[in-house]
Amino acid sequence: MSGPTHGAIRMPPRALKPWDAPFPAISYSESQERRRRQCARAHYHAVYTAHQGWRAPPQSDAWRAYRLKKAVPLQAAIGIAVHDAATHCVMALREGRALPTFETLRARAALTLNIRWRNSRTRRHAFLQAPNQVPVFLEALYGDGPSREALERAALTLDRALAGLLSCETVWEWVRSAARDDAILMDPFASMSVTTMDGQTTCFGSADLIVRPGAGAPWHIIDFKTGSADGVVDQIMTYALVARSVLALDIPRGCFGVIVSLSEPPSNAVGVFTITREDLAEAEERLSHLIGQLRTLIADQRTGQPMALEAFSMAAKPNQCRWCTYRALCHPERVDESSVLAPLVAARSE
Repeated sequence: MSGPTHGAIRMPPRALKPWDAPFPAISYSESQERRRRQCARAHYHAVYTAHQGWRAPPQSDAWRAYRLKKAVPLQAAIGIAVHDAATHCVMALREGRALPTFETLRARAALTLNIRWRNSRTRRHAFLQAPNQVPVFLEALYGDGPSREALERAALTLDRALAGLLSCETVWEWVRSAARDDAILMDPFASMSVTTMDGQTTCFGSADLIVRPGAGAPWHIIDFKTGSADGVVDQIMTYALVARSVLALDIPRGCFGVIVSLSEPPSNAVGVFTITREDLAEAEERLSHLIGQLRTLIADQRTGQPMALEAFSMAAKPNQCRWCTYRALCHPERVDESSVLAPLVAARSE
């Protein structure tokens, strides 16, 4: 008897990778929600216009939006550097070492920021070719890069935040008191699935640090802030829900949310609030409500195809557009002719 032929074998259809799908998967995060509230049009460009922009035709809207999304504003780059410093501190304490010195943290931050600055000055066109490989400041795409005055202000912000970070002795004592596995640095893409009437939505939420200072102590869910702390309580509540889901922590018994405001004097930097079982239930309701609102902007719940661009309203305060990442898409006439984006804007108007 002859063996089975290849024609008799039915292979399952190849699942589309997220980046191959015609539309991005529907997802939620607190940062996305904050951006959507500020300007739904910017949210559209970040999620939908930029989708598959890495392989879009040069000078198309998708090609441009993807590159705008990959460039980082100066203030956001400072925040990234400070969060990296916080991670460095946690890892040192978990390994039984002393906290890094200010000079060590400052040198690490300066190295990454200086690379981004040099690229912004000399490799802007290389960035357009390979956005993932050449980090630049967003300001470099709209002009010559951050001004000297902006850099000086950013340096002061960085120094103040790093000094504040090292002064958070309350937090570092919690880490020293915790078992190694009880000082948790979450996966930055940690997520859970939320089920609503329209289907399942992936919810992303990663706390900067979760620590249990001693066996039997409540978990502390910590967020370090270099800027405004507006909305941070809701943010931490979402982190608590994701942590409960993906880390199986005993959070329903109660835990603490911790806001570390690095722009405040050390005596006022650490704010602690209690998270109860009832608080978590309310956070779940809030999350379901906001995801429901997000899904009203989706035309096809099965494929994730969004409503037309016009359904995503622009910012109520026009002054916000002045600093928006995607202003070259909405207001090309405001882009300086000397910027690296000028040829893209000219091509769009032809």
